[in-house]
Amino acid sequence: MSQKPAKSSGGADQFALIATANPTDRTAGLVEPQPPVLPPILLTVEPANGRDFFTLLPLRATPEAVRADLDALKKTFTPFMQRFAPALPMQRAFVPLESFSWRIGTDEDRADFSSVLSGQGSWETVTIPHYGEPLGRAVTYYRREFELPANFAAPGAVFLCFKGVDYKAHVFVNGNYHGSHEGFFAPFEFEITKSLRAGLNTLVVKVENDAVQLGNTSWTDTADQGDKIYAATGPGYDDPAVGWHHCPPGMGIYQVVRIEARAPQHFHDLFIR
Repeated sequence: MSQKPAKSSGGADQFALIATANPTDRTAGLVEPQPPVLPPILLTVEPANGRDFFTLLPLRATPEAVRADLDALKKTFTPFMQRFAPALPMQRAFVPLESFSWRIGTDEDRADFSSVLSGQGSWETVTIPHYGEPLGRAVTYYRREFELPANFAAPGAVFLCFKGVDYKAHVFVNGNYHGSHEGFFAPFEFEITKSLRAGLNTLVVKVENDAVQLGNTSWTDTADQGDKIYAATGPGYDDPAVGWHHCPPGMGIYQVVRIEARAPQHFHDLFIR
């Protein structure tokens, strides 16, 4: 990917400082729990009170004998493994969005966002999941056109579903703004039914990155402190200088994206207690 920042050599490595910090103030007063002392309990194979504790199975001397025992057990348990519940009909339709056009935002985009919506500028094709630089405060754009099958919206409503975007996502369908989401762990979705039209549709996702709260000096040449809540948990990306580390604070659509048709009234999440 383009615009790889140089790793700073002058800033303090925050993770090294954590690792070398004196831990005594955090362990004072703590007591390591010890396992209880229990009396020994001996089990024998000798009969007690007229019955065996358990029956020893005869040893099998050959692989063929072991396989014969397994076949017998499978035959015994096969009736309990049968499926009697009827297959449920699928009530939802899916269209995966696996590739996008991508580019880094420019000053011209801020002055005229319509140029992004219309696809102006120099784009490259990327495959989702997509994650990497630029690090710190930056903006990138994902854009693609899509066409839905006939009667796709028949269930009643159409949703655009994201499983994860790092860090802030702003979603536009056919030029209409549908919402934003901040944070890279949680999935999110927007209903886009009213923005869709017959034939070709256009999706644009503006993705914003930010500097982490302790600053980006471990990864870039800037000491900016941002609002990105980030605890050394990035997926990394294919670059030996920075990306192969566990936690460079990159950005991107790093989980699947799909368009989903379902009934307007539906179960969104189900928690079993």
